[in-house]
Amino acid sequence: MPDYTVHLQRNYDWWEQYETILGWYPLLEYADRVYDLFRQIRPGQFFDVARNVAEANRDLFIKLCCMYIDESSRNPLHPDSFYEFSADCTLLRNVKRNT
Repeated sequence: MPDYTVHLQRNYDWWEQYETILGWYPLLEYADRVYDLFRQIRPGQFFDVARNVAEANRDLFIKLCCMYIDESSRNPLHPDSFYEFSADCTLLRNVKRNT
């Protein structure tokens, strides 16, 4: 079983590294595509990182997801749910809140 927890965001130092590697505009374009994915995952649904994200993109993808999860905890897109990774970071879930 894969385990992608090594890619979790520990701080924001990675942003400058990826900006240097990719360039500012391509990094923002990729971040926008990742953020668009969050809009598509409805409460109760999940996104399979292991199947849908190429190995070369996983580190950046997971770090951007961490950033979005952190931001959405303060300003949720879906107030009736929240986003989380599975324990091994192979699945990104939109979890319904118990109301």
